[in-house]
Amino acid sequence: MGVSGYASPQSVIGVTITFLVIAVLAVALRLWTRFFIVRHPGFDDLFIAGAVLCTIGLAICTCVEVKISIGRHIWTLSPEEGIAGNKALYASIAIYNIGLLCTKWSILIQYLRIFPQKGFRVACYVMLAVCLIYASWCFWNALFFCSPVKAFWDPTIVAAGEGTCFSREAVWFANAGINIVTDCIIAALPIPMLNKLNISKRQKIALMAVFALGGFTCIISVLRLVSVYAVTNTDDPTYNNGRAALWSALEINIAIICSCIPTLKSIATRFFPRIFSTQAQSEGTPPYGQSYVSGRAPYSDPGKRLQGNFSAFQRPIIGRGSDNAEIHLDQFGERSRRDIKVVTVVDQEVEERSGESSSTRNLVDSESLRRTSEER
Repeated sequence: MGVSGYASPQSVIGVTITFLVIAVLAVALRLWTRFFIVRHPGFDDLFIAGAVLCTIGLAICTCVEVKISIGRHIWTLSPEEGIAGNKALYASIAIYNIGLLCTKWSILIQYLRIFPQKGFRVACYVMLAVCLIYASWCFWNALFFCSPVKAFWDPTIVAAGEGTCFSREAVWFANAGINIVTDCIIAALPIPMLNKLNISKRQKIALMAVFALGGFTCIISVLRLVSVYAVTNTDDPTYNNGRAALWSALEINIAIICSCIPTLKSIATRFFPRIFSTQAQSEGTPPYGQSYVSGRAPYSDPGKRLQGNFSAFQRPIIGRGSDNAEIHLDQFGERSRRDIKVVTVVDQEVEERSGESSSTRNLVDSESLRRTSEER
């Protein structure tokens, strides 16, 4: 008995639109954080913006397919409806592959911004090249799947012996399999680096959980593979194409959402400082209104150094201004206020296991230096 790929048109539309909205909101918050809070956008943000444009296009194509053909038996469609539905499918495949490439590149470039270790960066560059080659094949193969091209949406051309097409089962299965492999590799890449960090077990687990969210994409990719099998092994593809469309939309949208989550810490800290600052205080940051005039901040103790070049500046430094308003200094050194009247000294020590030279960066309030000179 064959595997059914049927999904009701209502469920396809509902899932597609719901996760599209969440993905768009996640990207909007990410871009707002990068441009207006930390003020440090990068190419990863550019690619994730491209990915969200692709998922919007994919949602439009899916809605057209649902309106015309998805969930309907192929023999109930008029020739015109069949051609229109296949044209929407043709466009959706190309858009889907571009969207996946943009999402994967965004994640990998984000890794490059976080981890400076040479071996890890080489692995990221290799995966960037692999994803580009794979996506290029998928995209151009989708465009020229049939010869002539219009044979993809007009089956009468092939039936009349006037055109040929690749085997959908062979090509789509191969593409889906490679996609799963790349998803799993990208999700697993940062885990060894996080495991080497000399931080508390709770922090380590939290970081691993954030980066392991990409594992959800791997699971969805496998479920999509099952739906691809169903749609390529049936005589009624329009009826059995619902799950493939649903899982495709879920895959790209969840990948976008997961890639945005690690970038939203700064905006969460700004709007919920009590919640997200509690952990920082409990692990050694001074209470509000206090500063370290000399010596080291507790979390920069040499016995508790972060190994690898992972920045200890991921948590905001918090003080108070002259009007007793809270002041946040984020990981990129941006201050939400400039009338700081307290002295804040933060040591950030970076050490690599490979024996590379360590560097100590000190941020010292200029007022502290002036007062020290006067005392002398």
